[in-house]
Amino acid sequence: MTEIPRGEITDIDHPGNVAAAIGGGIAGYGAVNIAFAADGCDSEGTAFCIGVFTPAVVGVSLLTYGLIIYGSSVSAADSGDMRPGGGRTLTVVPLVLESGELEGGGLSVIGTF
Repeated sequence: MTEIPRGEITDIDHPGNVAAAIGGGIAGYGAVNIAFAADGCDSEGTAFCIGVFTPAVVGVSLLTYGLIIYGSSVSAADSGDMRPGGGRTLTVVPLVLESGELEGGGLSVIGTF
C-alpha cells in the first residue's frame, strides 16, 4: 500500500453516491406506482398490493444505504481519519442465551462513533 500525502489529493470519488442515485430513482418510481395503483389494493388482492409497494421499499432502502455510506466517507475525509469506516464501528450480533440457544431472534447492536 502506498500512502499519498493529503496535500496531493485533489478529488475523492466517495462510495455510496451511485447507490443513492439508483435508490432515489427506484423510490421515485415507487412513489408514482403507489399514487396510481394503491386504490387497486382493495380489489386486486395481497399480491397486487405487494407489487405496488415493493419498489418504494426497495428504493428507499437503497437510497438510505447509499446516503449513509456516502456521508460516512465524506465525514472521514473531512476529519482526516481515512481508515475504512472513518474510525467508526458498528457490530451486530445475535442475542444468545447462556445455554447457547438464540433468544427469540433478537440482535444486539454495538457501535462507536
